[in-house]
Amino acid sequence: MNRHVYLNNSPLVYSSNSPQYDYLVDVSSPGHESFLQPLSPRETTMKKIMSMLAVLFLAFAGACGHSQPPNPLIGTWKAVPSPGATKIGYCASPMVFTSTTQTLTWPGQQPSPEKVNYIAAQTSTYPTTVYVTGNNSANHQTYQFSSKDSMVSDDASLCHYQRQ
Repeated sequence: MNRHVYLNNSPLVYSSNSPQYDYLVDVSSPGHESFLQPLSPRETTMKKIMSMLAVLFLAFAGACGHSQPPNPLIGTWKAVPSPGATKIGYCASPMVFTSTTQTLTWPGQQPSPEKVNYIAAQTSTYPTTVYVTGNNSANHQTYQFSSKDSMVSDDASLCHYQRQ
């Protein structure tokens, strides 16, 4: 049983080919027919359930994925002589890093904590890098880790540090 229907001035043929589905055939461009098929109530319910499960799965995966990786910089660090040297250059020592602050103790100065942000590169394999930015985004410090207990400040001083 076919009926011709016009929608937006384009001819559509509506046909019932099976008792389970109704097909809407767009005949406006011969050879390129498209079937617009309404879903049965059972299929609609299943599609809604699957959509909700997909959204919940993505929300759960997103919540798990947004946790910060472990920061190898957190802890107390002491300056040590660079390989082949016997003296320590002008380096802050000790340096204490928490999840939100750094406290650098420079020779002859009082330590003062500063709020910082960390950008840790891959932290499960070494060598790795941690970037530290202070209150002024123009200032940053880079630390190169050869292991979890040994690092070098990536600046002109190239100070070497060991975890205490």
